[in-house]
Amino acid sequence: MRELKRIVILCGGESGERAISLKSAEPVVKTLEKSYWVHCIHLDVNILPEELDPEQDLIFPLIHGDFGEDGRLQELLEAENFAYVGSDSQASALCIDKWRSKQLAQEHGIPALPAMFVQAGDSLEEASICKQLGNTTLVLKPTNKGS
Repeated sequence: MRELKRIVILCGGESGERAISLKSAEPVVKTLEKSYWVHCIHLDVNILPEELDPEQDLIFPLIHGDFGEDGRLQELLEAENFAYVGSDSQASALCIDKWRSKQLAQEHGIPALPAMFVQAGDSLEEASICKQLGNTTLVLKPTNKGS
């Protein structure tokens, strides 16, 4: 059995949410280092740092958006047998896909706000969309980016 000795916080990354990832890491580091040996790594590229040790490190991913939330980082951690905090690669890949996760929730009887899927080139007439969804407020979000 391995003996995890430190918590490694991974933050930064290459996504458009790099800045918020770095900002999110600050209070987590401050809180955890009160009780644990913590090492924070600011990633510039979306790869696992060579210095990580699956026998000693518990990984705390704080990378937002692409790579950190879409299951790719989790796949790398799983392949190297790292213990880590958060959802596994399959759950992460599902949850980053807002359309698929909304459909799955509805299939299981979980209420969800009305939505429609649009692609580049689709006509986006506000009045028509509001009528179709039965709502007067709209939120337009990319399907597979952070919240």
